[in-house]
Amino acid sequence: MDSKDIPALSDSNVWTAGNRVEPSCENKGSQEYTSEYGTVTETLEATGHSWGEWTITAEPTQTTGGTAERKCANDADHVDSKDIPALNDSNVWTAGKRVDPSCENEGSQEYTSEYGTVTEILNATGHSWGGWTITAEPTQTTGGTAERKCDNDPDHVDSKDIPALTDTNVWTAGSRVEPSCENEGSQEYNSVYGTVTETLNATGHSWGEWVTTKEPTYTEPGERQRICKNDNSHADVETIPTLPAPEAYAVEYSDGKAVVTVPEEGICTVIFAAYKDGALIYYEWLEIYYDQPGEYTVAPTAFEHDGADLVKVMLWSTLGEIRPLCPASEK
Repeated sequence: MDSKDIPALSDSNVWTAGNRVEPSCENKGSQEYTSEYGTVTETLEATGHSWGEWTITAEPTQTTGGTAERKCANDADHVDSKDIPALNDSNVWTAGKRVDPSCENEGSQEYTSEYGTVTEILNATGHSWGGWTITAEPTQTTGGTAERKCDNDPDHVDSKDIPALTDTNVWTAGSRVEPSCENEGSQEYNSVYGTVTETLNATGHSWGEWVTTKEPTYTEPGERQRICKNDNSHADVETIPTLPAPEAYAVEYSDGKAVVTVPEEGICTVIFAAYKDGALIYYEWLEIYYDQPGEYTVAPTAFEHDGADLVKVMLWSTLGEIRPLCPASEK
């Protein structure tokens, strides 16, 4: 038997490449070489995949996972799919750019990983309203306005029209102070919007009739009053002017006495005279002094007029010319 060393397949002087089956990502191939010595079939190892970048096909959330895939650069029909964890898995995901949400606008949070980037939408926070403040108080007949501010952003203001105080679906009557004749009262009304205190007008007096409590004289004023029907402690007192000074002397006989009216200070004489059948049967005279104009009552001390058919009372001057000052009074 004749033996001989033969060169490697790379020696093209000996070997001629023949039929070839290309290897794929997952399958081996082959290459035939022929020579005078015979044919050798070389096995070609599978190339393996040449994976591209991951593409997220179902985005994960904070609570659920997603999926990603990548394609082979050698064969686009070769796809590698993978479940990827939720965004709260800090071993995979790194928080990136963040835009904070506001009361009315959404925000965002980026998460990056070898699988790609996911942008999570952050819901608008919504307003955090403070308490209502009444900006225009309502009345019994007109509505008002109220506003409240957001605790997150005081530039956010919620304004609202509020109904009149007669709306019992909104307003509840609270503390009340009754008005009096002279003083105002108040009525509180409470609601979710705040408290309004309505001023109640004083009722005013309801006066009864005037009653004279002191008669006026020629020298002293009198007085009258009326009482309020709402509160009998309320009295309206009014001064009655003094009587006007008499313009002339006068005398009037009544109940055995003389009522003398004088227009000025002075002295005069009052004469009581009793007559029967035209003849004077008895008389008495009294001198009186008066320090101011007015009306004076003069009573005789021992005037006897039994059996008389006529009694006269006369007023005469005492000083200067003695004369009657006025007509006599007869009974």
